[in-house]
Amino acid sequence: KSTTTSGDSLSSSTLWRHGYSEMRGQRNKLCVSVLAVDHFRDSVEACYGIFDGDRNEQVPRLLQCTMG
Repeated sequence: KSTTTSGDSLSSSTLWRHGYSEMRGQRNKLCVSVLAVDHFRDSVEACYGIFDGDRNEQVPRLLQCTMG
């Protein structure tokens, strides 16, 4: 999957460009959430994270919503 934001155009002066990919492993269901914020706390800083919930999908989703 790739993530795009409104600031990812070629004419933009955004400092951060990001994306990610997922690959199937041994499990049928992946309990991972990805956080990719290119303007974290209204500054030029970016925040990236991958939250692995092992077999629980609620924990990574909660962390993603809290941080994003």
